Amino acid sequence: MRLLFTLIICTSLYGQNNSTQVGTWVDPTFTDGGFQLGIEITKLFDDIGWVSVGTSYYADLNPPYNDLVASGGLMSYLANHKQYYGGRIGIEYRRGQPYPLVGLVVGNEVYIDRLLSIGLRVWRDYRSSQDKQFYGGSDNNKWRNNGALTLIFKL
Repeated sequence: MRLLFTLIICTSLYGQNNSTQVGTWVDPTFTDGGFQLGIEITKLFDDIGWVSVGTSYYADLNPPYNDLVASGGLMSYLANHKQYYGGRIGIEYRRGQPYPLVGLVVGNEVYIDRLLSIGLRVWRDYRSSQDKQFYGGSDNNKWRNNGALTLIFKL
């Protein structure tokens, strides 16, 4: 994964079609009726790669948590749709304690115009907090699936 990120960054530093996006997203968690809200900044490189950093907050869990996640990967275009896929690595904070996470992300965006797009994203994370006292012990599933609706503004 580190090699993939290094290759994307190195090949993209000299690109001509670099752009920056700011996005917000909401993950409606139907199992507990809450919402996870997030914001991120993404750098697109020559229409083939991307890296992002973002944070999210989930107030409706007990205890609530926030996270800081870096992502990166490849992307492709089909008409006014952008598909992207890659890896995620970050830190989740619960009760002030950090817990590492790592995962995969896949998404699709539809361009409304040249500066605005909406999308759907799904990700699967291995969350080290899942075996802690928050969920009753080590029998819990450490892999968590999420999905979100996204709104993206191109800068």
